[in-house]
Amino acid sequence: MIIKKEIHSNLKSLIIWAIVLISFAWMIAPFIDYVLNDSQSLKEFINMMPKFMLKAFTDNIDSLFTPQGFFNVKIMMMAEIFTAIFSIMTAASIFAHEFEKKTIEYILIKPINRKQLYQKKVYALFLIYLIFAMIFWISILILFKIYVHYPYDVKILSSFALYLFVTEVFFGSITAMLSVIYQRNFMPISITMGIFVFMLIGDMLGNVMESINWIRYFSVFKYISSNSTVATGKIYLFNSLIIIIISIGLIFTGQYIFEKKDISI
Repeated sequence: MIIKKEIHSNLKSLIIWAIVLISFAWMIAPFIDYVLNDSQSLKEFINMMPKFMLKAFTDNIDSLFTPQGFFNVKIMMMAEIFTAIFSIMTAASIFAHEFEKKTIEYILIKPINRKQLYQKKVYALFLIYLIFAMIFWISILILFKIYVHYPYDVKILSSFALYLFVTEVFFGSITAMLSVIYQRNFMPISITMGIFVFMLIGDMLGNVMESINWIRYFSVFKYISSNSTVATGKIYLFNSLIIIIISIGLIFTGQYIFEKKDISI
């Protein structure tokens, strides 16, 4: 009942965010063939760009001249931003919002303990994240099937959806844990957004500037880099699994706090 309620409450948001993201992908996909047909002009333009700018978007310039490489440069950074914001807002809606509206007290009157309530909310949250990633995955495969006639790697396209799911789980888990600590919307959203911005910009700057390359090690995006996947063909399944395990650890930490911490009135 709780899982169904949470999915129903966040369904509209899920649909809107998914439609917006897929719309951007749809605007790019029809132009992939056109751009690759005129790849020589694109190469000349890219060669005139400063090298440090190119490093922010790709680890291998030649990878830009593939369907998945062009799609990655045009869509994936924006997709990561959209996905992180969606995951943070959804987690806050499922957890912190209950505290702010005081509906958490009403729910706990029912024959369900805190552990069960928390876990059911987590199941609903992760299911929403999975649906979002699946919509993105299926949509880009369909778009490429319709519009792209150059050879492309389906596994790499699938890895894009995997990395977005990992991004959702990681930042959503942080938000869920902070929500039961602060029991308000503002602090969990603000702190997690700050962590996300630090990791995203840190990964970009560390990739561009050798002197601060070390900062990338503190960013989750170094370990699930779509740029690296496009450049080398390597899909970071093990890294994704480790990040999900860390996220589950954050979830269990939040559960422990939720079971022990008094509800603020």
